[in-house]
Amino acid sequence: TKAVRKLKARNKFALSGTPLENQVGELYSIFSIVVPGLFSSQKRFKLLTIEELNQKIRPFILRRLKRDVLKDLPDKIETVEYVDLSEEQKKIYLSQLRLVRNETNQIIEEGNLQSNRIKILAGLTRLRQICCDPRLVMPDFKGESTKLERLMEYLETAQENGKRVVLFSQFT
Repeated sequence: TKAVRKLKARNKFALSGTPLENQVGELYSIFSIVVPGLFSSQKRFKLLTIEELNQKIRPFILRRLKRDVLKDLPDKIETVEYVDLSEEQKKIYLSQLRLVRNETNQIIEEGNLQSNRIKILAGLTRLRQICCDPRLVMPDFKGESTKLERLMEYLETAQENGKRVVLFSQFT
């Protein structure tokens, strides 16, 4: 937000698929950039009722439902490609998997499952990160990440063929 506020532009647009589903407070940040002055302050923004907020933002929001635009969208093309972990990645993954299993079994034995759900989810997230690139968990890792290498090959091919790519990732 700070970086975007510093941008000098005559026209500003904000696009979001889920501004209201996430957190109403995110709207203040978006509108303070796109329509400065619409809300006098963040403090006053927080005091607005949902009805007052809707009335203020209605002229600036184009909300379209999937069912309304589905016929205009091209067919979705989905390709699944499986990439094996490198030997180093596999060792790290299996080691981490043993650790997560042991911690989870201990938590279950102690009867503390509810109070430790976040710890278990954090362990599962670490396993997913290792599959992407072990450096997400171990910044000093010097080995290879087959998934990252495959991605780079794909991007190079796309670039050579003049293709444009939008890349989504849950981890950076």
